Amino acid sequence: MKEKFSSFTRQNVLIDPPSIGSKELSFDNLGNRVRQIVERVVDNDRELERILNNAGEFGKAYNSTRSIVRVLMDTRMSGVENVGGFKREAAIPLDAGFKGLSLCYYGMNSLERQTTVSIIEQERKILTDVLGREPKTPLAILEKTKEFKFERLEGKVSINDFERLREMYENSFTAYPFDIVSSLKSMIANQDYVVYVARSIRDGLLYSVSITEEMILDILGTGKLTMREMGDSAKIPQVNGLNAPLKLLLIEKAYEDEVNLVFCESRAALPAVNAVNRDIGMDYCGFLTQHTRIGGEGIDEKSPYGNMNVWALNKDAIQRIGQEVKLLTK
Repeated sequence: MKEKFSSFTRQNVLIDPPSIGSKELSFDNLGNRVRQIVERVVDNDRELERILNNAGEFGKAYNSTRSIVRVLMDTRMSGVENVGGFKREAAIPLDAGFKGLSLCYYGMNSLERQTTVSIIEQERKILTDVLGREPKTPLAILEKTKEFKFERLEGKVSINDFERLREMYENSFTAYPFDIVSSLKSMIANQDYVVYVARSIRDGLLYSVSITEEMILDILGTGKLTMREMGDSAKIPQVNGLNAPLKLLLIEKAYEDEVNLVFCESRAALPAVNAVNRDIGMDYCGFLTQHTRIGGEGIDEKSPYGNMNVWALNKDAIQRIGQEVKLLTK
């Protein structure tokens, strides 16, 4: 039976959830979308249909133009691609203690929130080119960064550092899915986030930043799945080449903390961002249509919303890459 959400008000639900999303159905006001990460394994069609129907009804109550639900699924259900208007847009296979499960994205957009065939073709060409090139090694990525030191920001930061961070995000994006000032402050203070920056040895200023956010899913009968989402990195326009080393350090930190999954959602319109994901060892896992409010350089998508590529590392890959980075940065 479908749940009824017509009586819900904005006081009853989470509005503008954290970047990684919420375990409960929530409305993202800036992105005009409904989101949920389901904290249990779905192993039958009826349960999947119920979850997605509820999300669709919830979206109608808020007049959202997109609903996106992430579901842990038994891989034996890998053939379930379309359910009640929802389409499976991405699937991330898990390993170690969660072998046999996948984190699947099911999305549904309104008619006015669609992308054109031409834009999809251009972004597929970018992805094909990225996947066709030989990825760099961690050694090659890290050896060109000797003019910078990399550090984690925690707690309070100086006024100069904060203004520099804000400048990076404002220069890197014409639109972003959260309020930059308030969100940066909370992310630096919150232990659920890991914030790494590149600081110039020469002038002591920050030149690049990359962030991950953590969520733990307590899966009945299976254990706790710790996952981190890499947010989009930002930088000072005059400097390039710092995104990849920062992300490698975030992977090293994930390895130290025994994280099960690291993933990111990167703008499909930007070749360089996707190339970095490829270089640091991530696997491509899917394409999210008009997923979130974001803007910047790259292909003009004719919309305030951007198409996103999903990239991921499972635990075995996190361990392999993390160990290598740890040796190189001793």
